[in-house]
Amino acid sequence: MSSPHALRQYQQQAVRNASPAALIDKLYGIGVSAARSGDAVRARRALVELIAALDLERGGEMAATLRELYTFALRSVNAGDLAIVAELLGGLREAWRAGPLAADRAPALAA
Repeated sequence: MSSPHALRQYQQQAVRNASPAALIDKLYGIGVSAARSGDAVRARRALVELIAALDLERGGEMAATLRELYTFALRSVNAGDLAIVAELLGGLREAWRAGPLAADRAPALAA
């Protein structure tokens, strides 16, 4: 039987071993799930982490555009419009999975 402590340790280990691309995917998932369930606090936390993860110098225009989208989503959370947040983050997650996350996983699949 697993204990809550063992589950927490497993989750922490999974995060420590995850690639940056996988962590972003996880944040998108948390944000979508929180927005769909009406949990504004968790949705806001996920968005704040997504903003903090941006590298505006290396990411250039794409990072700046994502920051604008995340900021819009934060304003939407604050306004109570969680449906638009779920839709926006869901779309971004799909794009992330088709692009950076897929590229991140490709070397593992080729091995």
